[in-house]
Amino acid sequence: MATGNVAKQRRISGGYEVVSPSGKLEEENFDDYSIARYYPVRIGDVLSSRYEILGKLGFGSTSTDCLLNEPPRSRAYATLKVYTRDQDNNEELEMYQYLKTCSKSHPGYRHVRSALDAFTIPRAGGSHPCIVQKPLWESFRDLLARSPRRRFSGDLLKAGLHRTLLALDYLHTECHIIHTAVRGDMEHTEDVQPDVYRCSEVMLQVPWSYPIDIWNLGCVTWGLFEGKHLFYGQDPDDSNPNGTGYTTRAHLAEVLATLGLPPPDLLARGKRSREFFTEEGQWSSGLEIPEGLNLADSEENLEGEIKEQFLDFVRSMLCWRPEDRKTAKELLEHPWLGR
Repeated sequence: MATGNVAKQRRISGGYEVVSPSGKLEEENFDDYSIARYYPVRIGDVLSSRYEILGKLGFGSTSTDCLLNEPPRSRAYATLKVYTRDQDNNEELEMYQYLKTCSKSHPGYRHVRSALDAFTIPRAGGSHPCIVQKPLWESFRDLLARSPRRRFSGDLLKAGLHRTLLALDYLHTECHIIHTAVRGDMEHTEDVQPDVYRCSEVMLQVPWSYPIDIWNLGCVTWGLFEGKHLFYGQDPDDSNPNGTGYTTRAHLAEVLATLGLPPPDLLARGKRSREFFTEEGQWSSGLEIPEGLNLADSEENLEGEIKEQFLDFVRSMLCWRPEDRKTAKELLEHPWLGR
């Protein structure tokens, strides 16, 4: 990884609102925010002798994202992720290096983001790792926020899913990578995924692999098209100290209401199965299974044959058994997606 020196090019002298230094802004609102952790990115700075900072795109708990000119004052744009000084991004860099060795002939290759460059910014107390990448268009979340109906149209959803499935098929079959950024050449048991997207094998602690991405996509598909989550996992009896109210048992109860009882062989593989089910496979968590959560009744935007095809598409991703879910390649051939 190269070392990136910083040259100052202060060119902006007006036309902006001055924010009071006493107020918190963006990442300063994080509970663990420390001014020493984040690199003070400034518009006009030139990093690694070639990347001019044009503006800030976003931020997170571990990095700041910026728009770049490459080289300065050109019309070639890139994005820069500047990590906090205590953030170890070696695993992410290794993943990008590994992707460079994978086949580029697969149609999903162009839908997987790569790294153009990597360098570090030296700073007293610890350096800041950086990754340069091509800019992306708006995310699904951005498009959803701009939709007056707060949901995707069928055509927009299909276009997005087609590209996503091509990317997943490439990652799974050519690169052997699971989209959770974990290499897919072994089974895993650790907790992953945002709460509402957790699949059955994660909740029951069954070893998981590639099909975890398919369950994720099924939940995302439903949320984008219906404008609401399929599962929430809010427990009415929960006293969760962080106030979210999410519990695994409440989530499993909703999955039960939607898919029915899980297969006994799946429960036999789960380390947590006996917390929620009897030895005979009956629900025993003490929480009632909610009513009216079957897919057909929950789907509110389609009718007739196209509704049945859409429901079949979703059902083929949301199966209790991971091995029963269709692969990304199989989903690309589904009638609803090609309609």
